Amino acid sequence: MRRMELHALALAASLLFAPAPAAAAATSESLLERARAANDAASWRASGKELLLEGEATVEGLAGPWQLRVAPDGRFALRHDSRRATRSGRDATSTWRVDSSGIPIRTALEAREQSLLTLALWSGSWCEADGPLLVTGEADGALELRARDGLLTARVELDAATARPARLEIGDYRGARVWQWSDWREVAQRFAVPHACELDESGQKSRWTIAAARLVEPLPGAFDFPAARPADTRFDAARPARLDCKVAPTGHLLVRAELDGADHGRWIFDSGAGGMVVDPDVAKKLGYEPFGEVLVGGAGATRTAARFHDGSTLRVGPATLERPHLTGFELDSLSATFGEPLAGIIGYDFFQRVVATVDMQAGRVEIADPATFARADVTWRPLVLHGNHPHVECTFGHDGDETALFRLDTGAASVAVIFHTRYVQEAGLLAGRPTAPFHGLSGVGGETKARIGLVDWFELGGVVVDQPTAIFVEDPRGALADPWSAGTIGGDLLEKHDLVLDYPHGRIGFAPRRAAK
Repeated sequence: MRRMELHALALAASLLFAPAPAAAAATSESLLERARAANDAASWRASGKELLLEGEATVEGLAGPWQLRVAPDGRFALRHDSRRATRSGRDATSTWRVDSSGIPIRTALEAREQSLLTLALWSGSWCEADGPLLVTGEADGALELRARDGLLTARVELDAATARPARLEIGDYRGARVWQWSDWREVAQRFAVPHACELDESGQKSRWTIAAARLVEPLPGAFDFPAARPADTRFDAARPARLDCKVAPTGHLLVRAELDGADHGRWIFDSGAGGMVVDPDVAKKLGYEPFGEVLVGGAGATRTAARFHDGSTLRVGPATLERPHLTGFELDSLSATFGEPLAGIIGYDFFQRVVATVDMQAGRVEIADPATFARADVTWRPLVLHGNHPHVECTFGHDGDETALFRLDTGAASVAVIFHTRYVQEAGLLAGRPTAPFHGLSGVGGETKARIGLVDWFELGGVVVDQPTAIFVEDPRGALADPWSAGTIGGDLLEKHDLVLDYPHGRIGFAPRRAAK
């Protein structure tokens, strides 16, 4: 049996650097020795103080003040107070984040590794023998790194004079992320931190600058997980729980919703959407002023620029969300496919505030208040959030029983299961299996190269399906090359159950389908 494990990292952070030794021969060992000699970790830990950095940052085209506080034991708290303010950190047990709509979650998989890896470079703990990263070799005068017990790999180039990090490149299925660190200054005697940092994420650029850096006394509670959720959603018990929903020819669920008090067309109800989307024509009609900019992608490798909008209210059935955060994205091609104009996509932000029960086969969607929802015939599984998408563990037949982590995607309506590129390769899923080329697997990022075949059986939520059709992805780029999850489960398997999406309580439910009323 194989198991896709949740990868955890321990962070032993310090933001202290001492003067570097004289230049040495450019071998992997000597580069690492120089980096360690430039990092005064023992002095940092002995100080008992925390490092506080304050300055300005521009992320997703939005500027605002930012602050980073780091403790000697690796706890940290980072905040950026732009128009789409965010926070992230690490307490004594886990990493966490608060997104721009105010939802706090414990992070896992890629989000966890990314935050710990980049903080390790900010702090200097990346080169410590017991730190969060492993130095695996040297290429072209740079050190090659891998997240300890993780999947992220990177290479770091050191400044020739100081042996401090100058450039960090992290490569993954979405493309390269390149960090550049500069303007190192002393915080106190022999201690220095970078006062400027730039990130180029496949064309998406961000920048951080430090105006003040100092050692401060510990602040109780500074790193604690902020468990309070925003009180921005109202439920009207007088309204029907069941939505006005239709099944598109593609199998997608299309629901009615009201944005700022008016019906502008149907919305795709999509658990695979990492946020809320509005068609730019609808946004323009409502007088929304676009702001910021983000590159969005999907199944293929292509990423497209999009801008943000803030609405007043979004009502979906009995639930009304105040001031929804929306991303403008052109939906004309999907509207043509579905045969009617689309107003937007109901995604992650909404699911975080309700309990949604979905019958993919009958096209039934019901919305309930998480505080009052109750149903006795549900088989619950822990929810793992990765990239704002819901994941659960499933078992299937391949050389015995295989257990792995799969994404649930109500937007992948006409497929059973899609196996992601890395898992296809590592588990040898194509070896000896009759398959044929598959065309038509596409999304925001374009079309994806894949093959189609069968697996012996697949278990989801206690229901076993014999010989479901499976798509095996071969592209090394795009969302379906995600290495942290084994695959994506679509409507052909999800329709075997009533699917209960209960994000607020961190669980996914599978129940017998109820007869249509």
